[in-house]
Amino acid sequence: MRGIFQTPLFPQTMSRNIFQLIQRYLHFIEAGTNEDRLYKIRTILDIVVNNFRTNFIPDREISLDECMPGWRGRLRFRVYNPSKITKYGILVRMVCERSTGYICNLQIYDGKCGPLTGTVGFLLEPYEGKGYHLYQDNDYNSVHQTNELLQKLITVCGTIRVNRGLPKDMIEEAKKLKKGEVTFRRNQEVLFISHQHKRLVNMISTLHTAQVIETTSRPRGVAKKKPKCIIDYNTHMHGVDTADQ
Repeated sequence: MRGIFQTPLFPQTMSRNIFQLIQRYLHFIEAGTNEDRLYKIRTILDIVVNNFRTNFIPDREISLDECMPGWRGRLRFRVYNPSKITKYGILVRMVCERSTGYICNLQIYDGKCGPLTGTVGFLLEPYEGKGYHLYQDNDYNSVHQTNELLQKLITVCGTIRVNRGLPKDMIEEAKKLKKGEVTFRRNQEVLFISHQHKRLVNMISTLHTAQVIETTSRPRGVAKKKPKCIIDYNTHMHGVDTADQ
């Protein structure tokens, strides 16, 4: 059974011990001081990221999120996130194709990457002017950024925090919603929608209407009504999770 999953080229080329020894002492640049905290791998990292960006054209639906490969060694920009299963690691922000999980673009957080808007601009730069549908969570969404991306022909759908530009009258109205109820506002092409389910969910979208459709929840198969933008968000937001797998 093991033979089905083997790749004979690797053990025929070198032993595991030799590979681990090479990996331990592998360097891409001479040791020294540099303001770029990723300077030791910058050469190969730029080549890899450029190949990600240029050698594949993703489908229309893409998602922007972050992953955190585990790392407990000594590293200045190692991050700690108590909500993750892997609590210590390296934070990597990436854009992935929804259907395959292909990594279209990425940026490693080195502790001083600058404003988050600059990171988003770098990650989405190859997809400007091409009509992509972007799904991202409330760490990245704001009314200002949504309007900027709309000017670049990138439409957005995702959750949003109340302090990122939601209309004040809508915030107050949403507090009074009962389970299953919806309220919304529209400012030109930008839709704001709040839906009370198990908790209040606030959404922003430039590619949806306020349509509410019937869906079946799993595993009980109970029919419920939800805004279409929430259903699409749940469907298309898992590109980075697929890449992690």
